[in-house]
Amino acid sequence: MKFLFSFLVFVLAVSAQNDICLEKIEFGNSCSTAEPSIRFHFDNSTGLCMAFGYKGCGGNKNNFDTDGTCSALCKPTSINWCPVKSEPLKKTDGTVLCKKDDDCKTNGYYKVESDYVPVCGKGRTALIVKDDGNKNMLIGKNCDSNFCPKQSKCTMGNYFATCCKKL
Repeated sequence: MKFLFSFLVFVLAVSAQNDICLEKIEFGNSCSTAEPSIRFHFDNSTGLCMAFGYKGCGGNKNNFDTDGTCSALCKPTSINWCPVKSEPLKKTDGTVLCKKDDDCKTNGYYKVESDYVPVCGKGRTALIVKDDGNKNMLIGKNCDSNFCPKQSKCTMGNYFATCCKKL
């Protein structure tokens, strides 16, 4: 009986944790007790943890200090961009590049990969930040997520936005 109770508590805890990851992005509100900062949320539509500009107070629990914490708690262990019997990853304009699983390998996958090498313009490069001891590029759902630091400019790719260093 004790084992069954422990198992039930574990299942409920994991379920509650996953519910946090399904909450929509909330930017919070400005307040005098905290500074705005770059935070991370799990975007269920892409299966990625993405940066956003947090205003300092309020919001919901899908709001993590680091990409690593967000990924550890929310990110699936494997991501298939065109999962069986589910919708392919969509571009920001709503169109889909991979109409069937086979197309994903040649079209959709490369478009997603190209977002990780953004075209920043002459003399510019993607902004790399240190997060949990790792160097990562900041990515956000779109430029409206207001996640790029002042020394950079938001650039929209095929599926998500990145920050490019200003000259």
